[in-house]
Amino acid sequence: MASNIWSDSTVFSVPAGQESVVSIPAPYAGELRGVVLTDTDGSSSGFSGGFYTSQQNTAPNSTLPASSFLVKSFTVAGNELAERELNIAYKNRDGDPSNHQGYLYLRITPGGTGTKNFVATLTVGTPAYL
Repeated sequence: MASNIWSDSTVFSVPAGQESVVSIPAPYAGELRGVVLTDTDGSSSGFSGGFYTSQQNTAPNSTLPASSFLVKSFTVAGNELAERELNIAYKNRDGDPSNHQGYLYLRITPGGTGTKNFVATLTVGTPAYL
């Protein structure tokens, strides 16, 4: 089966010291090949979080088991997460065959104070039929 490579960047801002959820556009299913998540403020206050396949799971007090929807978790001491050759298969769990949801959901808690600005770049390998 042939595979295509999809890559795109999303710019967003979130409050420091608080958990936030950001919808990151992505193919509804594929293989997460790489992630670059950069705090563009240049601070070294760090951040932590994870990428999820269901928006329902990112809601506070969710009753869904986090581990079954978690694609990739991370903790960063500096200002950038850069991981390549992840090769993690995923499928968005919020849609159905006639209504695909093209997102991965980023739950992120940045350190520091004020508003933090980020750029998230995902690289996904997708089957030719997507």
